[in-house]
Amino acid sequence: MRTCVLVLLASLSAACTAYTPPPPSPDTGLRNATFAEIPSLKREAMAGSQRAAMRLAGYYTKHPSGDDTRARWSLIAAENGSATGQWNYAFEIHEASKADPLVLDRRVFWLRRAAAQGHRMAIDELKSMKVDMPHWQPMP
Repeated sequence: MRTCVLVLLASLSAACTAYTPPPPSPDTGLRNATFAEIPSLKREAMAGSQRAAMRLAGYYTKHPSGDDTRARWSLIAAENGSATGQWNYAFEIHEASKADPLVLDRRVFWLRRAAAQGHRMAIDELKSMKVDMPHWQPMP
């Protein structure tokens, strides 16, 4: 009986230590940007940072200012490779896509990009739109 308990505990211990959680997505754990951080976040976003662009999109959702809008920074986040930024930008151009087939094509483009990274809402949206996804492959 003791041997069984020890073997069971040893196997549970090995299973628990073998698990390594996946790295967090660049979009997780974003906190709201402060006004003082805006200049450095803009430099980071324009240099390719997904996180900085997403934080700016969040900031300008509440504080739009001229050309600095949620849509602009969502597009930059999308271009920087953020699945959430790609989804957000597709959402931003949703209304315009109803009137312009070219905008609809671009919306589908960004949804496909997000879906390829496993973004669940983008996948579901493409399915609901009945969009053919012949080249879609989930990213590893």
